[in-house]
Amino acid sequence: MKLIPKDRWEFVWITGFALFEWSSTDKCVVSAQHPFTGIVEEDVSKLEDASDEVHLSMRSKGYDLVLNGSELGSGSIRIHQQDVQERVFRALGLSQEQLRNRFGSFWMR
Repeated sequence: MKLIPKDRWEFVWITGFALFEWSSTDKCVVSAQHPFTGIVEEDVSKLEDASDEVHLSMRSKGYDLVLNGSELGSGSIRIHQQDVQERVFRALGLSQEQLRNRFGSFWMR
């Protein structure tokens, strides 16, 4: 699209990615990246809301670094609070057995 002159280096951080997304296969809300991705602080209080619409509006602490339209790297800040992690798992409808089977040593309860 030639939006950036060839002699310039334009970096940008992309943030505010969705925390959850709709799975047409499972017919429910699932993690957009993985369930250990951090949540923007203003959205943490929405975790107990039962509506899919609210969950789909939540933002993650994911990011991309882009240079002149090309992604250089990406990542996320992880959830560091056990109570918040438990709330995410509840929002996803995961049972203790599912947590043990899917995450094993990452989630020992």
